[in-house]
Amino acid sequence: MALHDRFEKLEREFQNIQTRDFDSVSDTTDIAVVSDESEVVTDNVEAVMTKMYEKLIVDKVDSTENWFDLSVSEQKRLITEYIEQLIAEDGLLFLDQDFHLARVIDRILKQESEFLDLDLFLYGEDNKSVVYVYTSGDVYVENGGKCAKTDRTLDKFQLLKLKRNILRMRGLEPDASVSSLNFRYHDFLISAVFGENEFYILKKSSVKTFNLPILSNLASLKLNMLIIGAFNSGKSVCTERLLDIFSSKYMNKRPVLLQNSPYIMPENGNILSVNTEFLDEEDFVRIFNNVLRLNPDCLFVDNVRDKFLPSIFNSLKNISGSVRMSFRADSLSDCVERLSGMYASKYNATVDFAKNKIFSNFNLIIELNDIYSADACFSNFYIVNSSDENVKFEKLEVSADSLASILAGFSESFNNDD
Repeated sequence: MALHDRFEKLEREFQNIQTRDFDSVSDTTDIAVVSDESEVVTDNVEAVMTKMYEKLIVDKVDSTENWFDLSVSEQKRLITEYIEQLIAEDGLLFLDQDFHLARVIDRILKQESEFLDLDLFLYGEDNKSVVYVYTSGDVYVENGGKCAKTDRTLDKFQLLKLKRNILRMRGLEPDASVSSLNFRYHDFLISAVFGENEFYILKKSSVKTFNLPILSNLASLKLNMLIIGAFNSGKSVCTERLLDIFSSKYMNKRPVLLQNSPYIMPENGNILSVNTEFLDEEDFVRIFNNVLRLNPDCLFVDNVRDKFLPSIFNSLKNISGSVRMSFRADSLSDCVERLSGMYASKYNATVDFAKNKIFSNFNLIIELNDIYSADACFSNFYIVNSSDENVKFEKLEVSADSLASILAGFSESFNNDD
C-alpha cells in the first residue's frame, strides 16, 4: 500500500491524460454562430479540440523529420501554427482559443515525447526508480526493491513508437535488426530486448559523481589500472570521471575511449570515442589496431564484450601510454578466474600462463562497492607484482583518502611531462 501511495500523484497525472472520455463530447456542444463564415465553440472547448485534432497532431509529429532534434518551444510553435491553420480552414473559433489550444498541445506532446511520458515516473535528480515495459504494454515501476503495476498501459501502436524512438536514440534506423540494446541517452539508461517477447527498462543514470581526492591522483598516474566491481558498482561512472579529469588536466594529451555502447559521455572534445557494439571480432581487431596507431597517451576501455578482451590483452604491451580498463566481477578472485579462463580457452593456453599474460599488464587493481551503498565507493586496492613472471596481488590496507595522500607524491605521473 505504501508503494502504491508513492505513485498515486503520478497516476492521477496519467489518468488526467489518458482516461478523459473525449468520445463523450455531445453532438449538441454549444457552437455559437458569429458570422456566415465562422462558428465559435463555447462549451467543452478542450475536449472538442482534442477530438478533432489529436490524431492530426500525432500524425504531424510522426511525419516531421528530426522531430526530436527540435527544442520543446520549436515543437510547440510548429504544432500551434499547424493547428491554427486547420482551425481557420474549418471555419471555427474556440472560446479562449490560445489558452485552450496551448493546454491541448502540451498534453498531447507529453504523450508523444521520446519516452511516451514514461519518464514522468523518474522525475527528480536522485530518483532511483526503474520503469519496466512489457510486450503486453503493461508498465511497472520499481522503487526500493518493490515493484508495482501502474495504470499506464501502452497499446500496440505506442509500443511500436517506443521501439522506434529507442532505436533512433541509439542512432539506428527504425527497422534496424538488433536483438538487444543497452546504452545511455542523456540522463537515462535504457535497456531493450527485441523479438517475440520484447521489453524495455528505463532508469536515471547515477548521480554519484565520485568527486573524491583520490580520483585526481589516479588520473595523473602513469599506471595501468583495472577497475572491477559487481553489477551497479559504478565502474562506468568511475571510468568516466577519470577520463574527464584526465582530459581536463592534460589538454595536449591524446585520450582514447573504447566502449561497447555509449554509456560514458565525455565532457571534453579532445577525446576520441569508439563504440564496438555492432562489430564482429574481425572488425574489432582491425579497429583496435588503428587505435594503437594513434599512440594514445591514455586508453580507457569500458564494458567491452568479453570476446574482444583477449585481443586487447595481447596488445597492451604495445601501448606506450597508460590504460584504465573496467571489468564486471564480483571479487578479485572471480576476476582472475574468469579472465584467465577466457584467455586460456581462446588461445589454448594454460590458466597460469593466461593469468601472468593478462595481469602482468596492470599495476593497480581497484575494486568498487555497490554504487548505491552508503559506504565508501572504493572497496579494495591491490598492487600487482609481476616479477619472475609469477603474478601476485598485494592488498593495500588503506582507505581511499590515505591512498590519495600516498599517490600524491608518486613520481611516475603525467605532470612530469609538462
